[in-house]
Amino acid sequence: MKLPSAEDIRRLTQKLRTQGDITLEEADLIYSPCRSNERYSIFDSRSDKFNSELTAALEDWYKVVAEKIKAGKRGNFIFTVNTMYRFEFMEPAQRAIKEYGSFEDLCNVVMIDKKLYSALPCKILFRRTNPPETSGESYYEMRSTRAGMLYYPVKTEKGVCTALQFIKKMFPVISATELKESDRKLLEAVFETAAGTLLLSRDPLPYPMDSGWVGKKEIKALVLGSFMKYKGISCAVASDIVDGRSVFLVERKNVFLVKEALEIPFEDVIENALQKGAISKEEKESLLGEDAVLFPGLKFINVSVRYIDDIVQRKIKGETAQNEAEEADDWF
Repeated sequence: MKLPSAEDIRRLTQKLRTQGDITLEEADLIYSPCRSNERYSIFDSRSDKFNSELTAALEDWYKVVAEKIKAGKRGNFIFTVNTMYRFEFMEPAQRAIKEYGSFEDLCNVVMIDKKLYSALPCKILFRRTNPPETSGESYYEMRSTRAGMLYYPVKTEKGVCTALQFIKKMFPVISATELKESDRKLLEAVFETAAGTLLLSRDPLPYPMDSGWVGKKEIKALVLGSFMKYKGISCAVASDIVDGRSVFLVERKNVFLVKEALEIPFEDVIENALQKGAISKEEKESLLGEDAVLFPGLKFINVSVRYIDDIVQRKIKGETAQNEAEEADDWF
């Protein structure tokens, strides 16, 4: 891999100051030492290979990048910032993008299911993730520590595209900021269940979990994901795992189904499961409590999915009838 010289960095720093941006190839060149295995030596002052001149040039570069970010500017220079790993010379730009950057700047993980991947023009950004042997379908994931990877341009046979163009065709149904790690995992559990990656066993052990003990939030996630799998609803999760922001997205045509499912009270789902004989009274009390419980099993999931689907279908029919009546009124 060709690494830039200190003179290259100084020239491009001046270009950024005067012209406001650099080319994508120049951004990749500047970033190359940060992704290279040589970074452990060329940026280590205790190493014989320490390059003080290059380090000083990069320090000036990232000061200018920080100024641009604070001024609300965006361009290819964003791609030279690493959002996760610490480089002392990069710290001004890292602080600036965390303080002034958007979710699009900082998003570093995107998960999509097989169906969405098949329609994705910029497949090169995503890698197949194989689940454990006890699970089902594979899914596809984009992971990057570089800033702005959602809008990093990729050349395809159909032209230049970005992951952001694809994401914007979907609709966010759950959007949260300052999520705890456990909350982000819940969104991923919904995704993995809907995508068929997380298979629920017939015994009280939902794979690939380590134990059969689950909390109320986890059960809700498994039910919602199972409903989406039942309806064939494709989905994606985009996350900034540094600051804990995540967005759960579905195809626009299925937004109504998912939003209606989310509005059904969990207490009603539990009561229906009791009436259908899927759980006992004792299990109902446990599921409505705050403590972790043993996973109630596939029968509970299947009964709950059918219950949710019945309610959603009735609402769809009601909406259709209402729309038809309004259209008739408009015609008159």
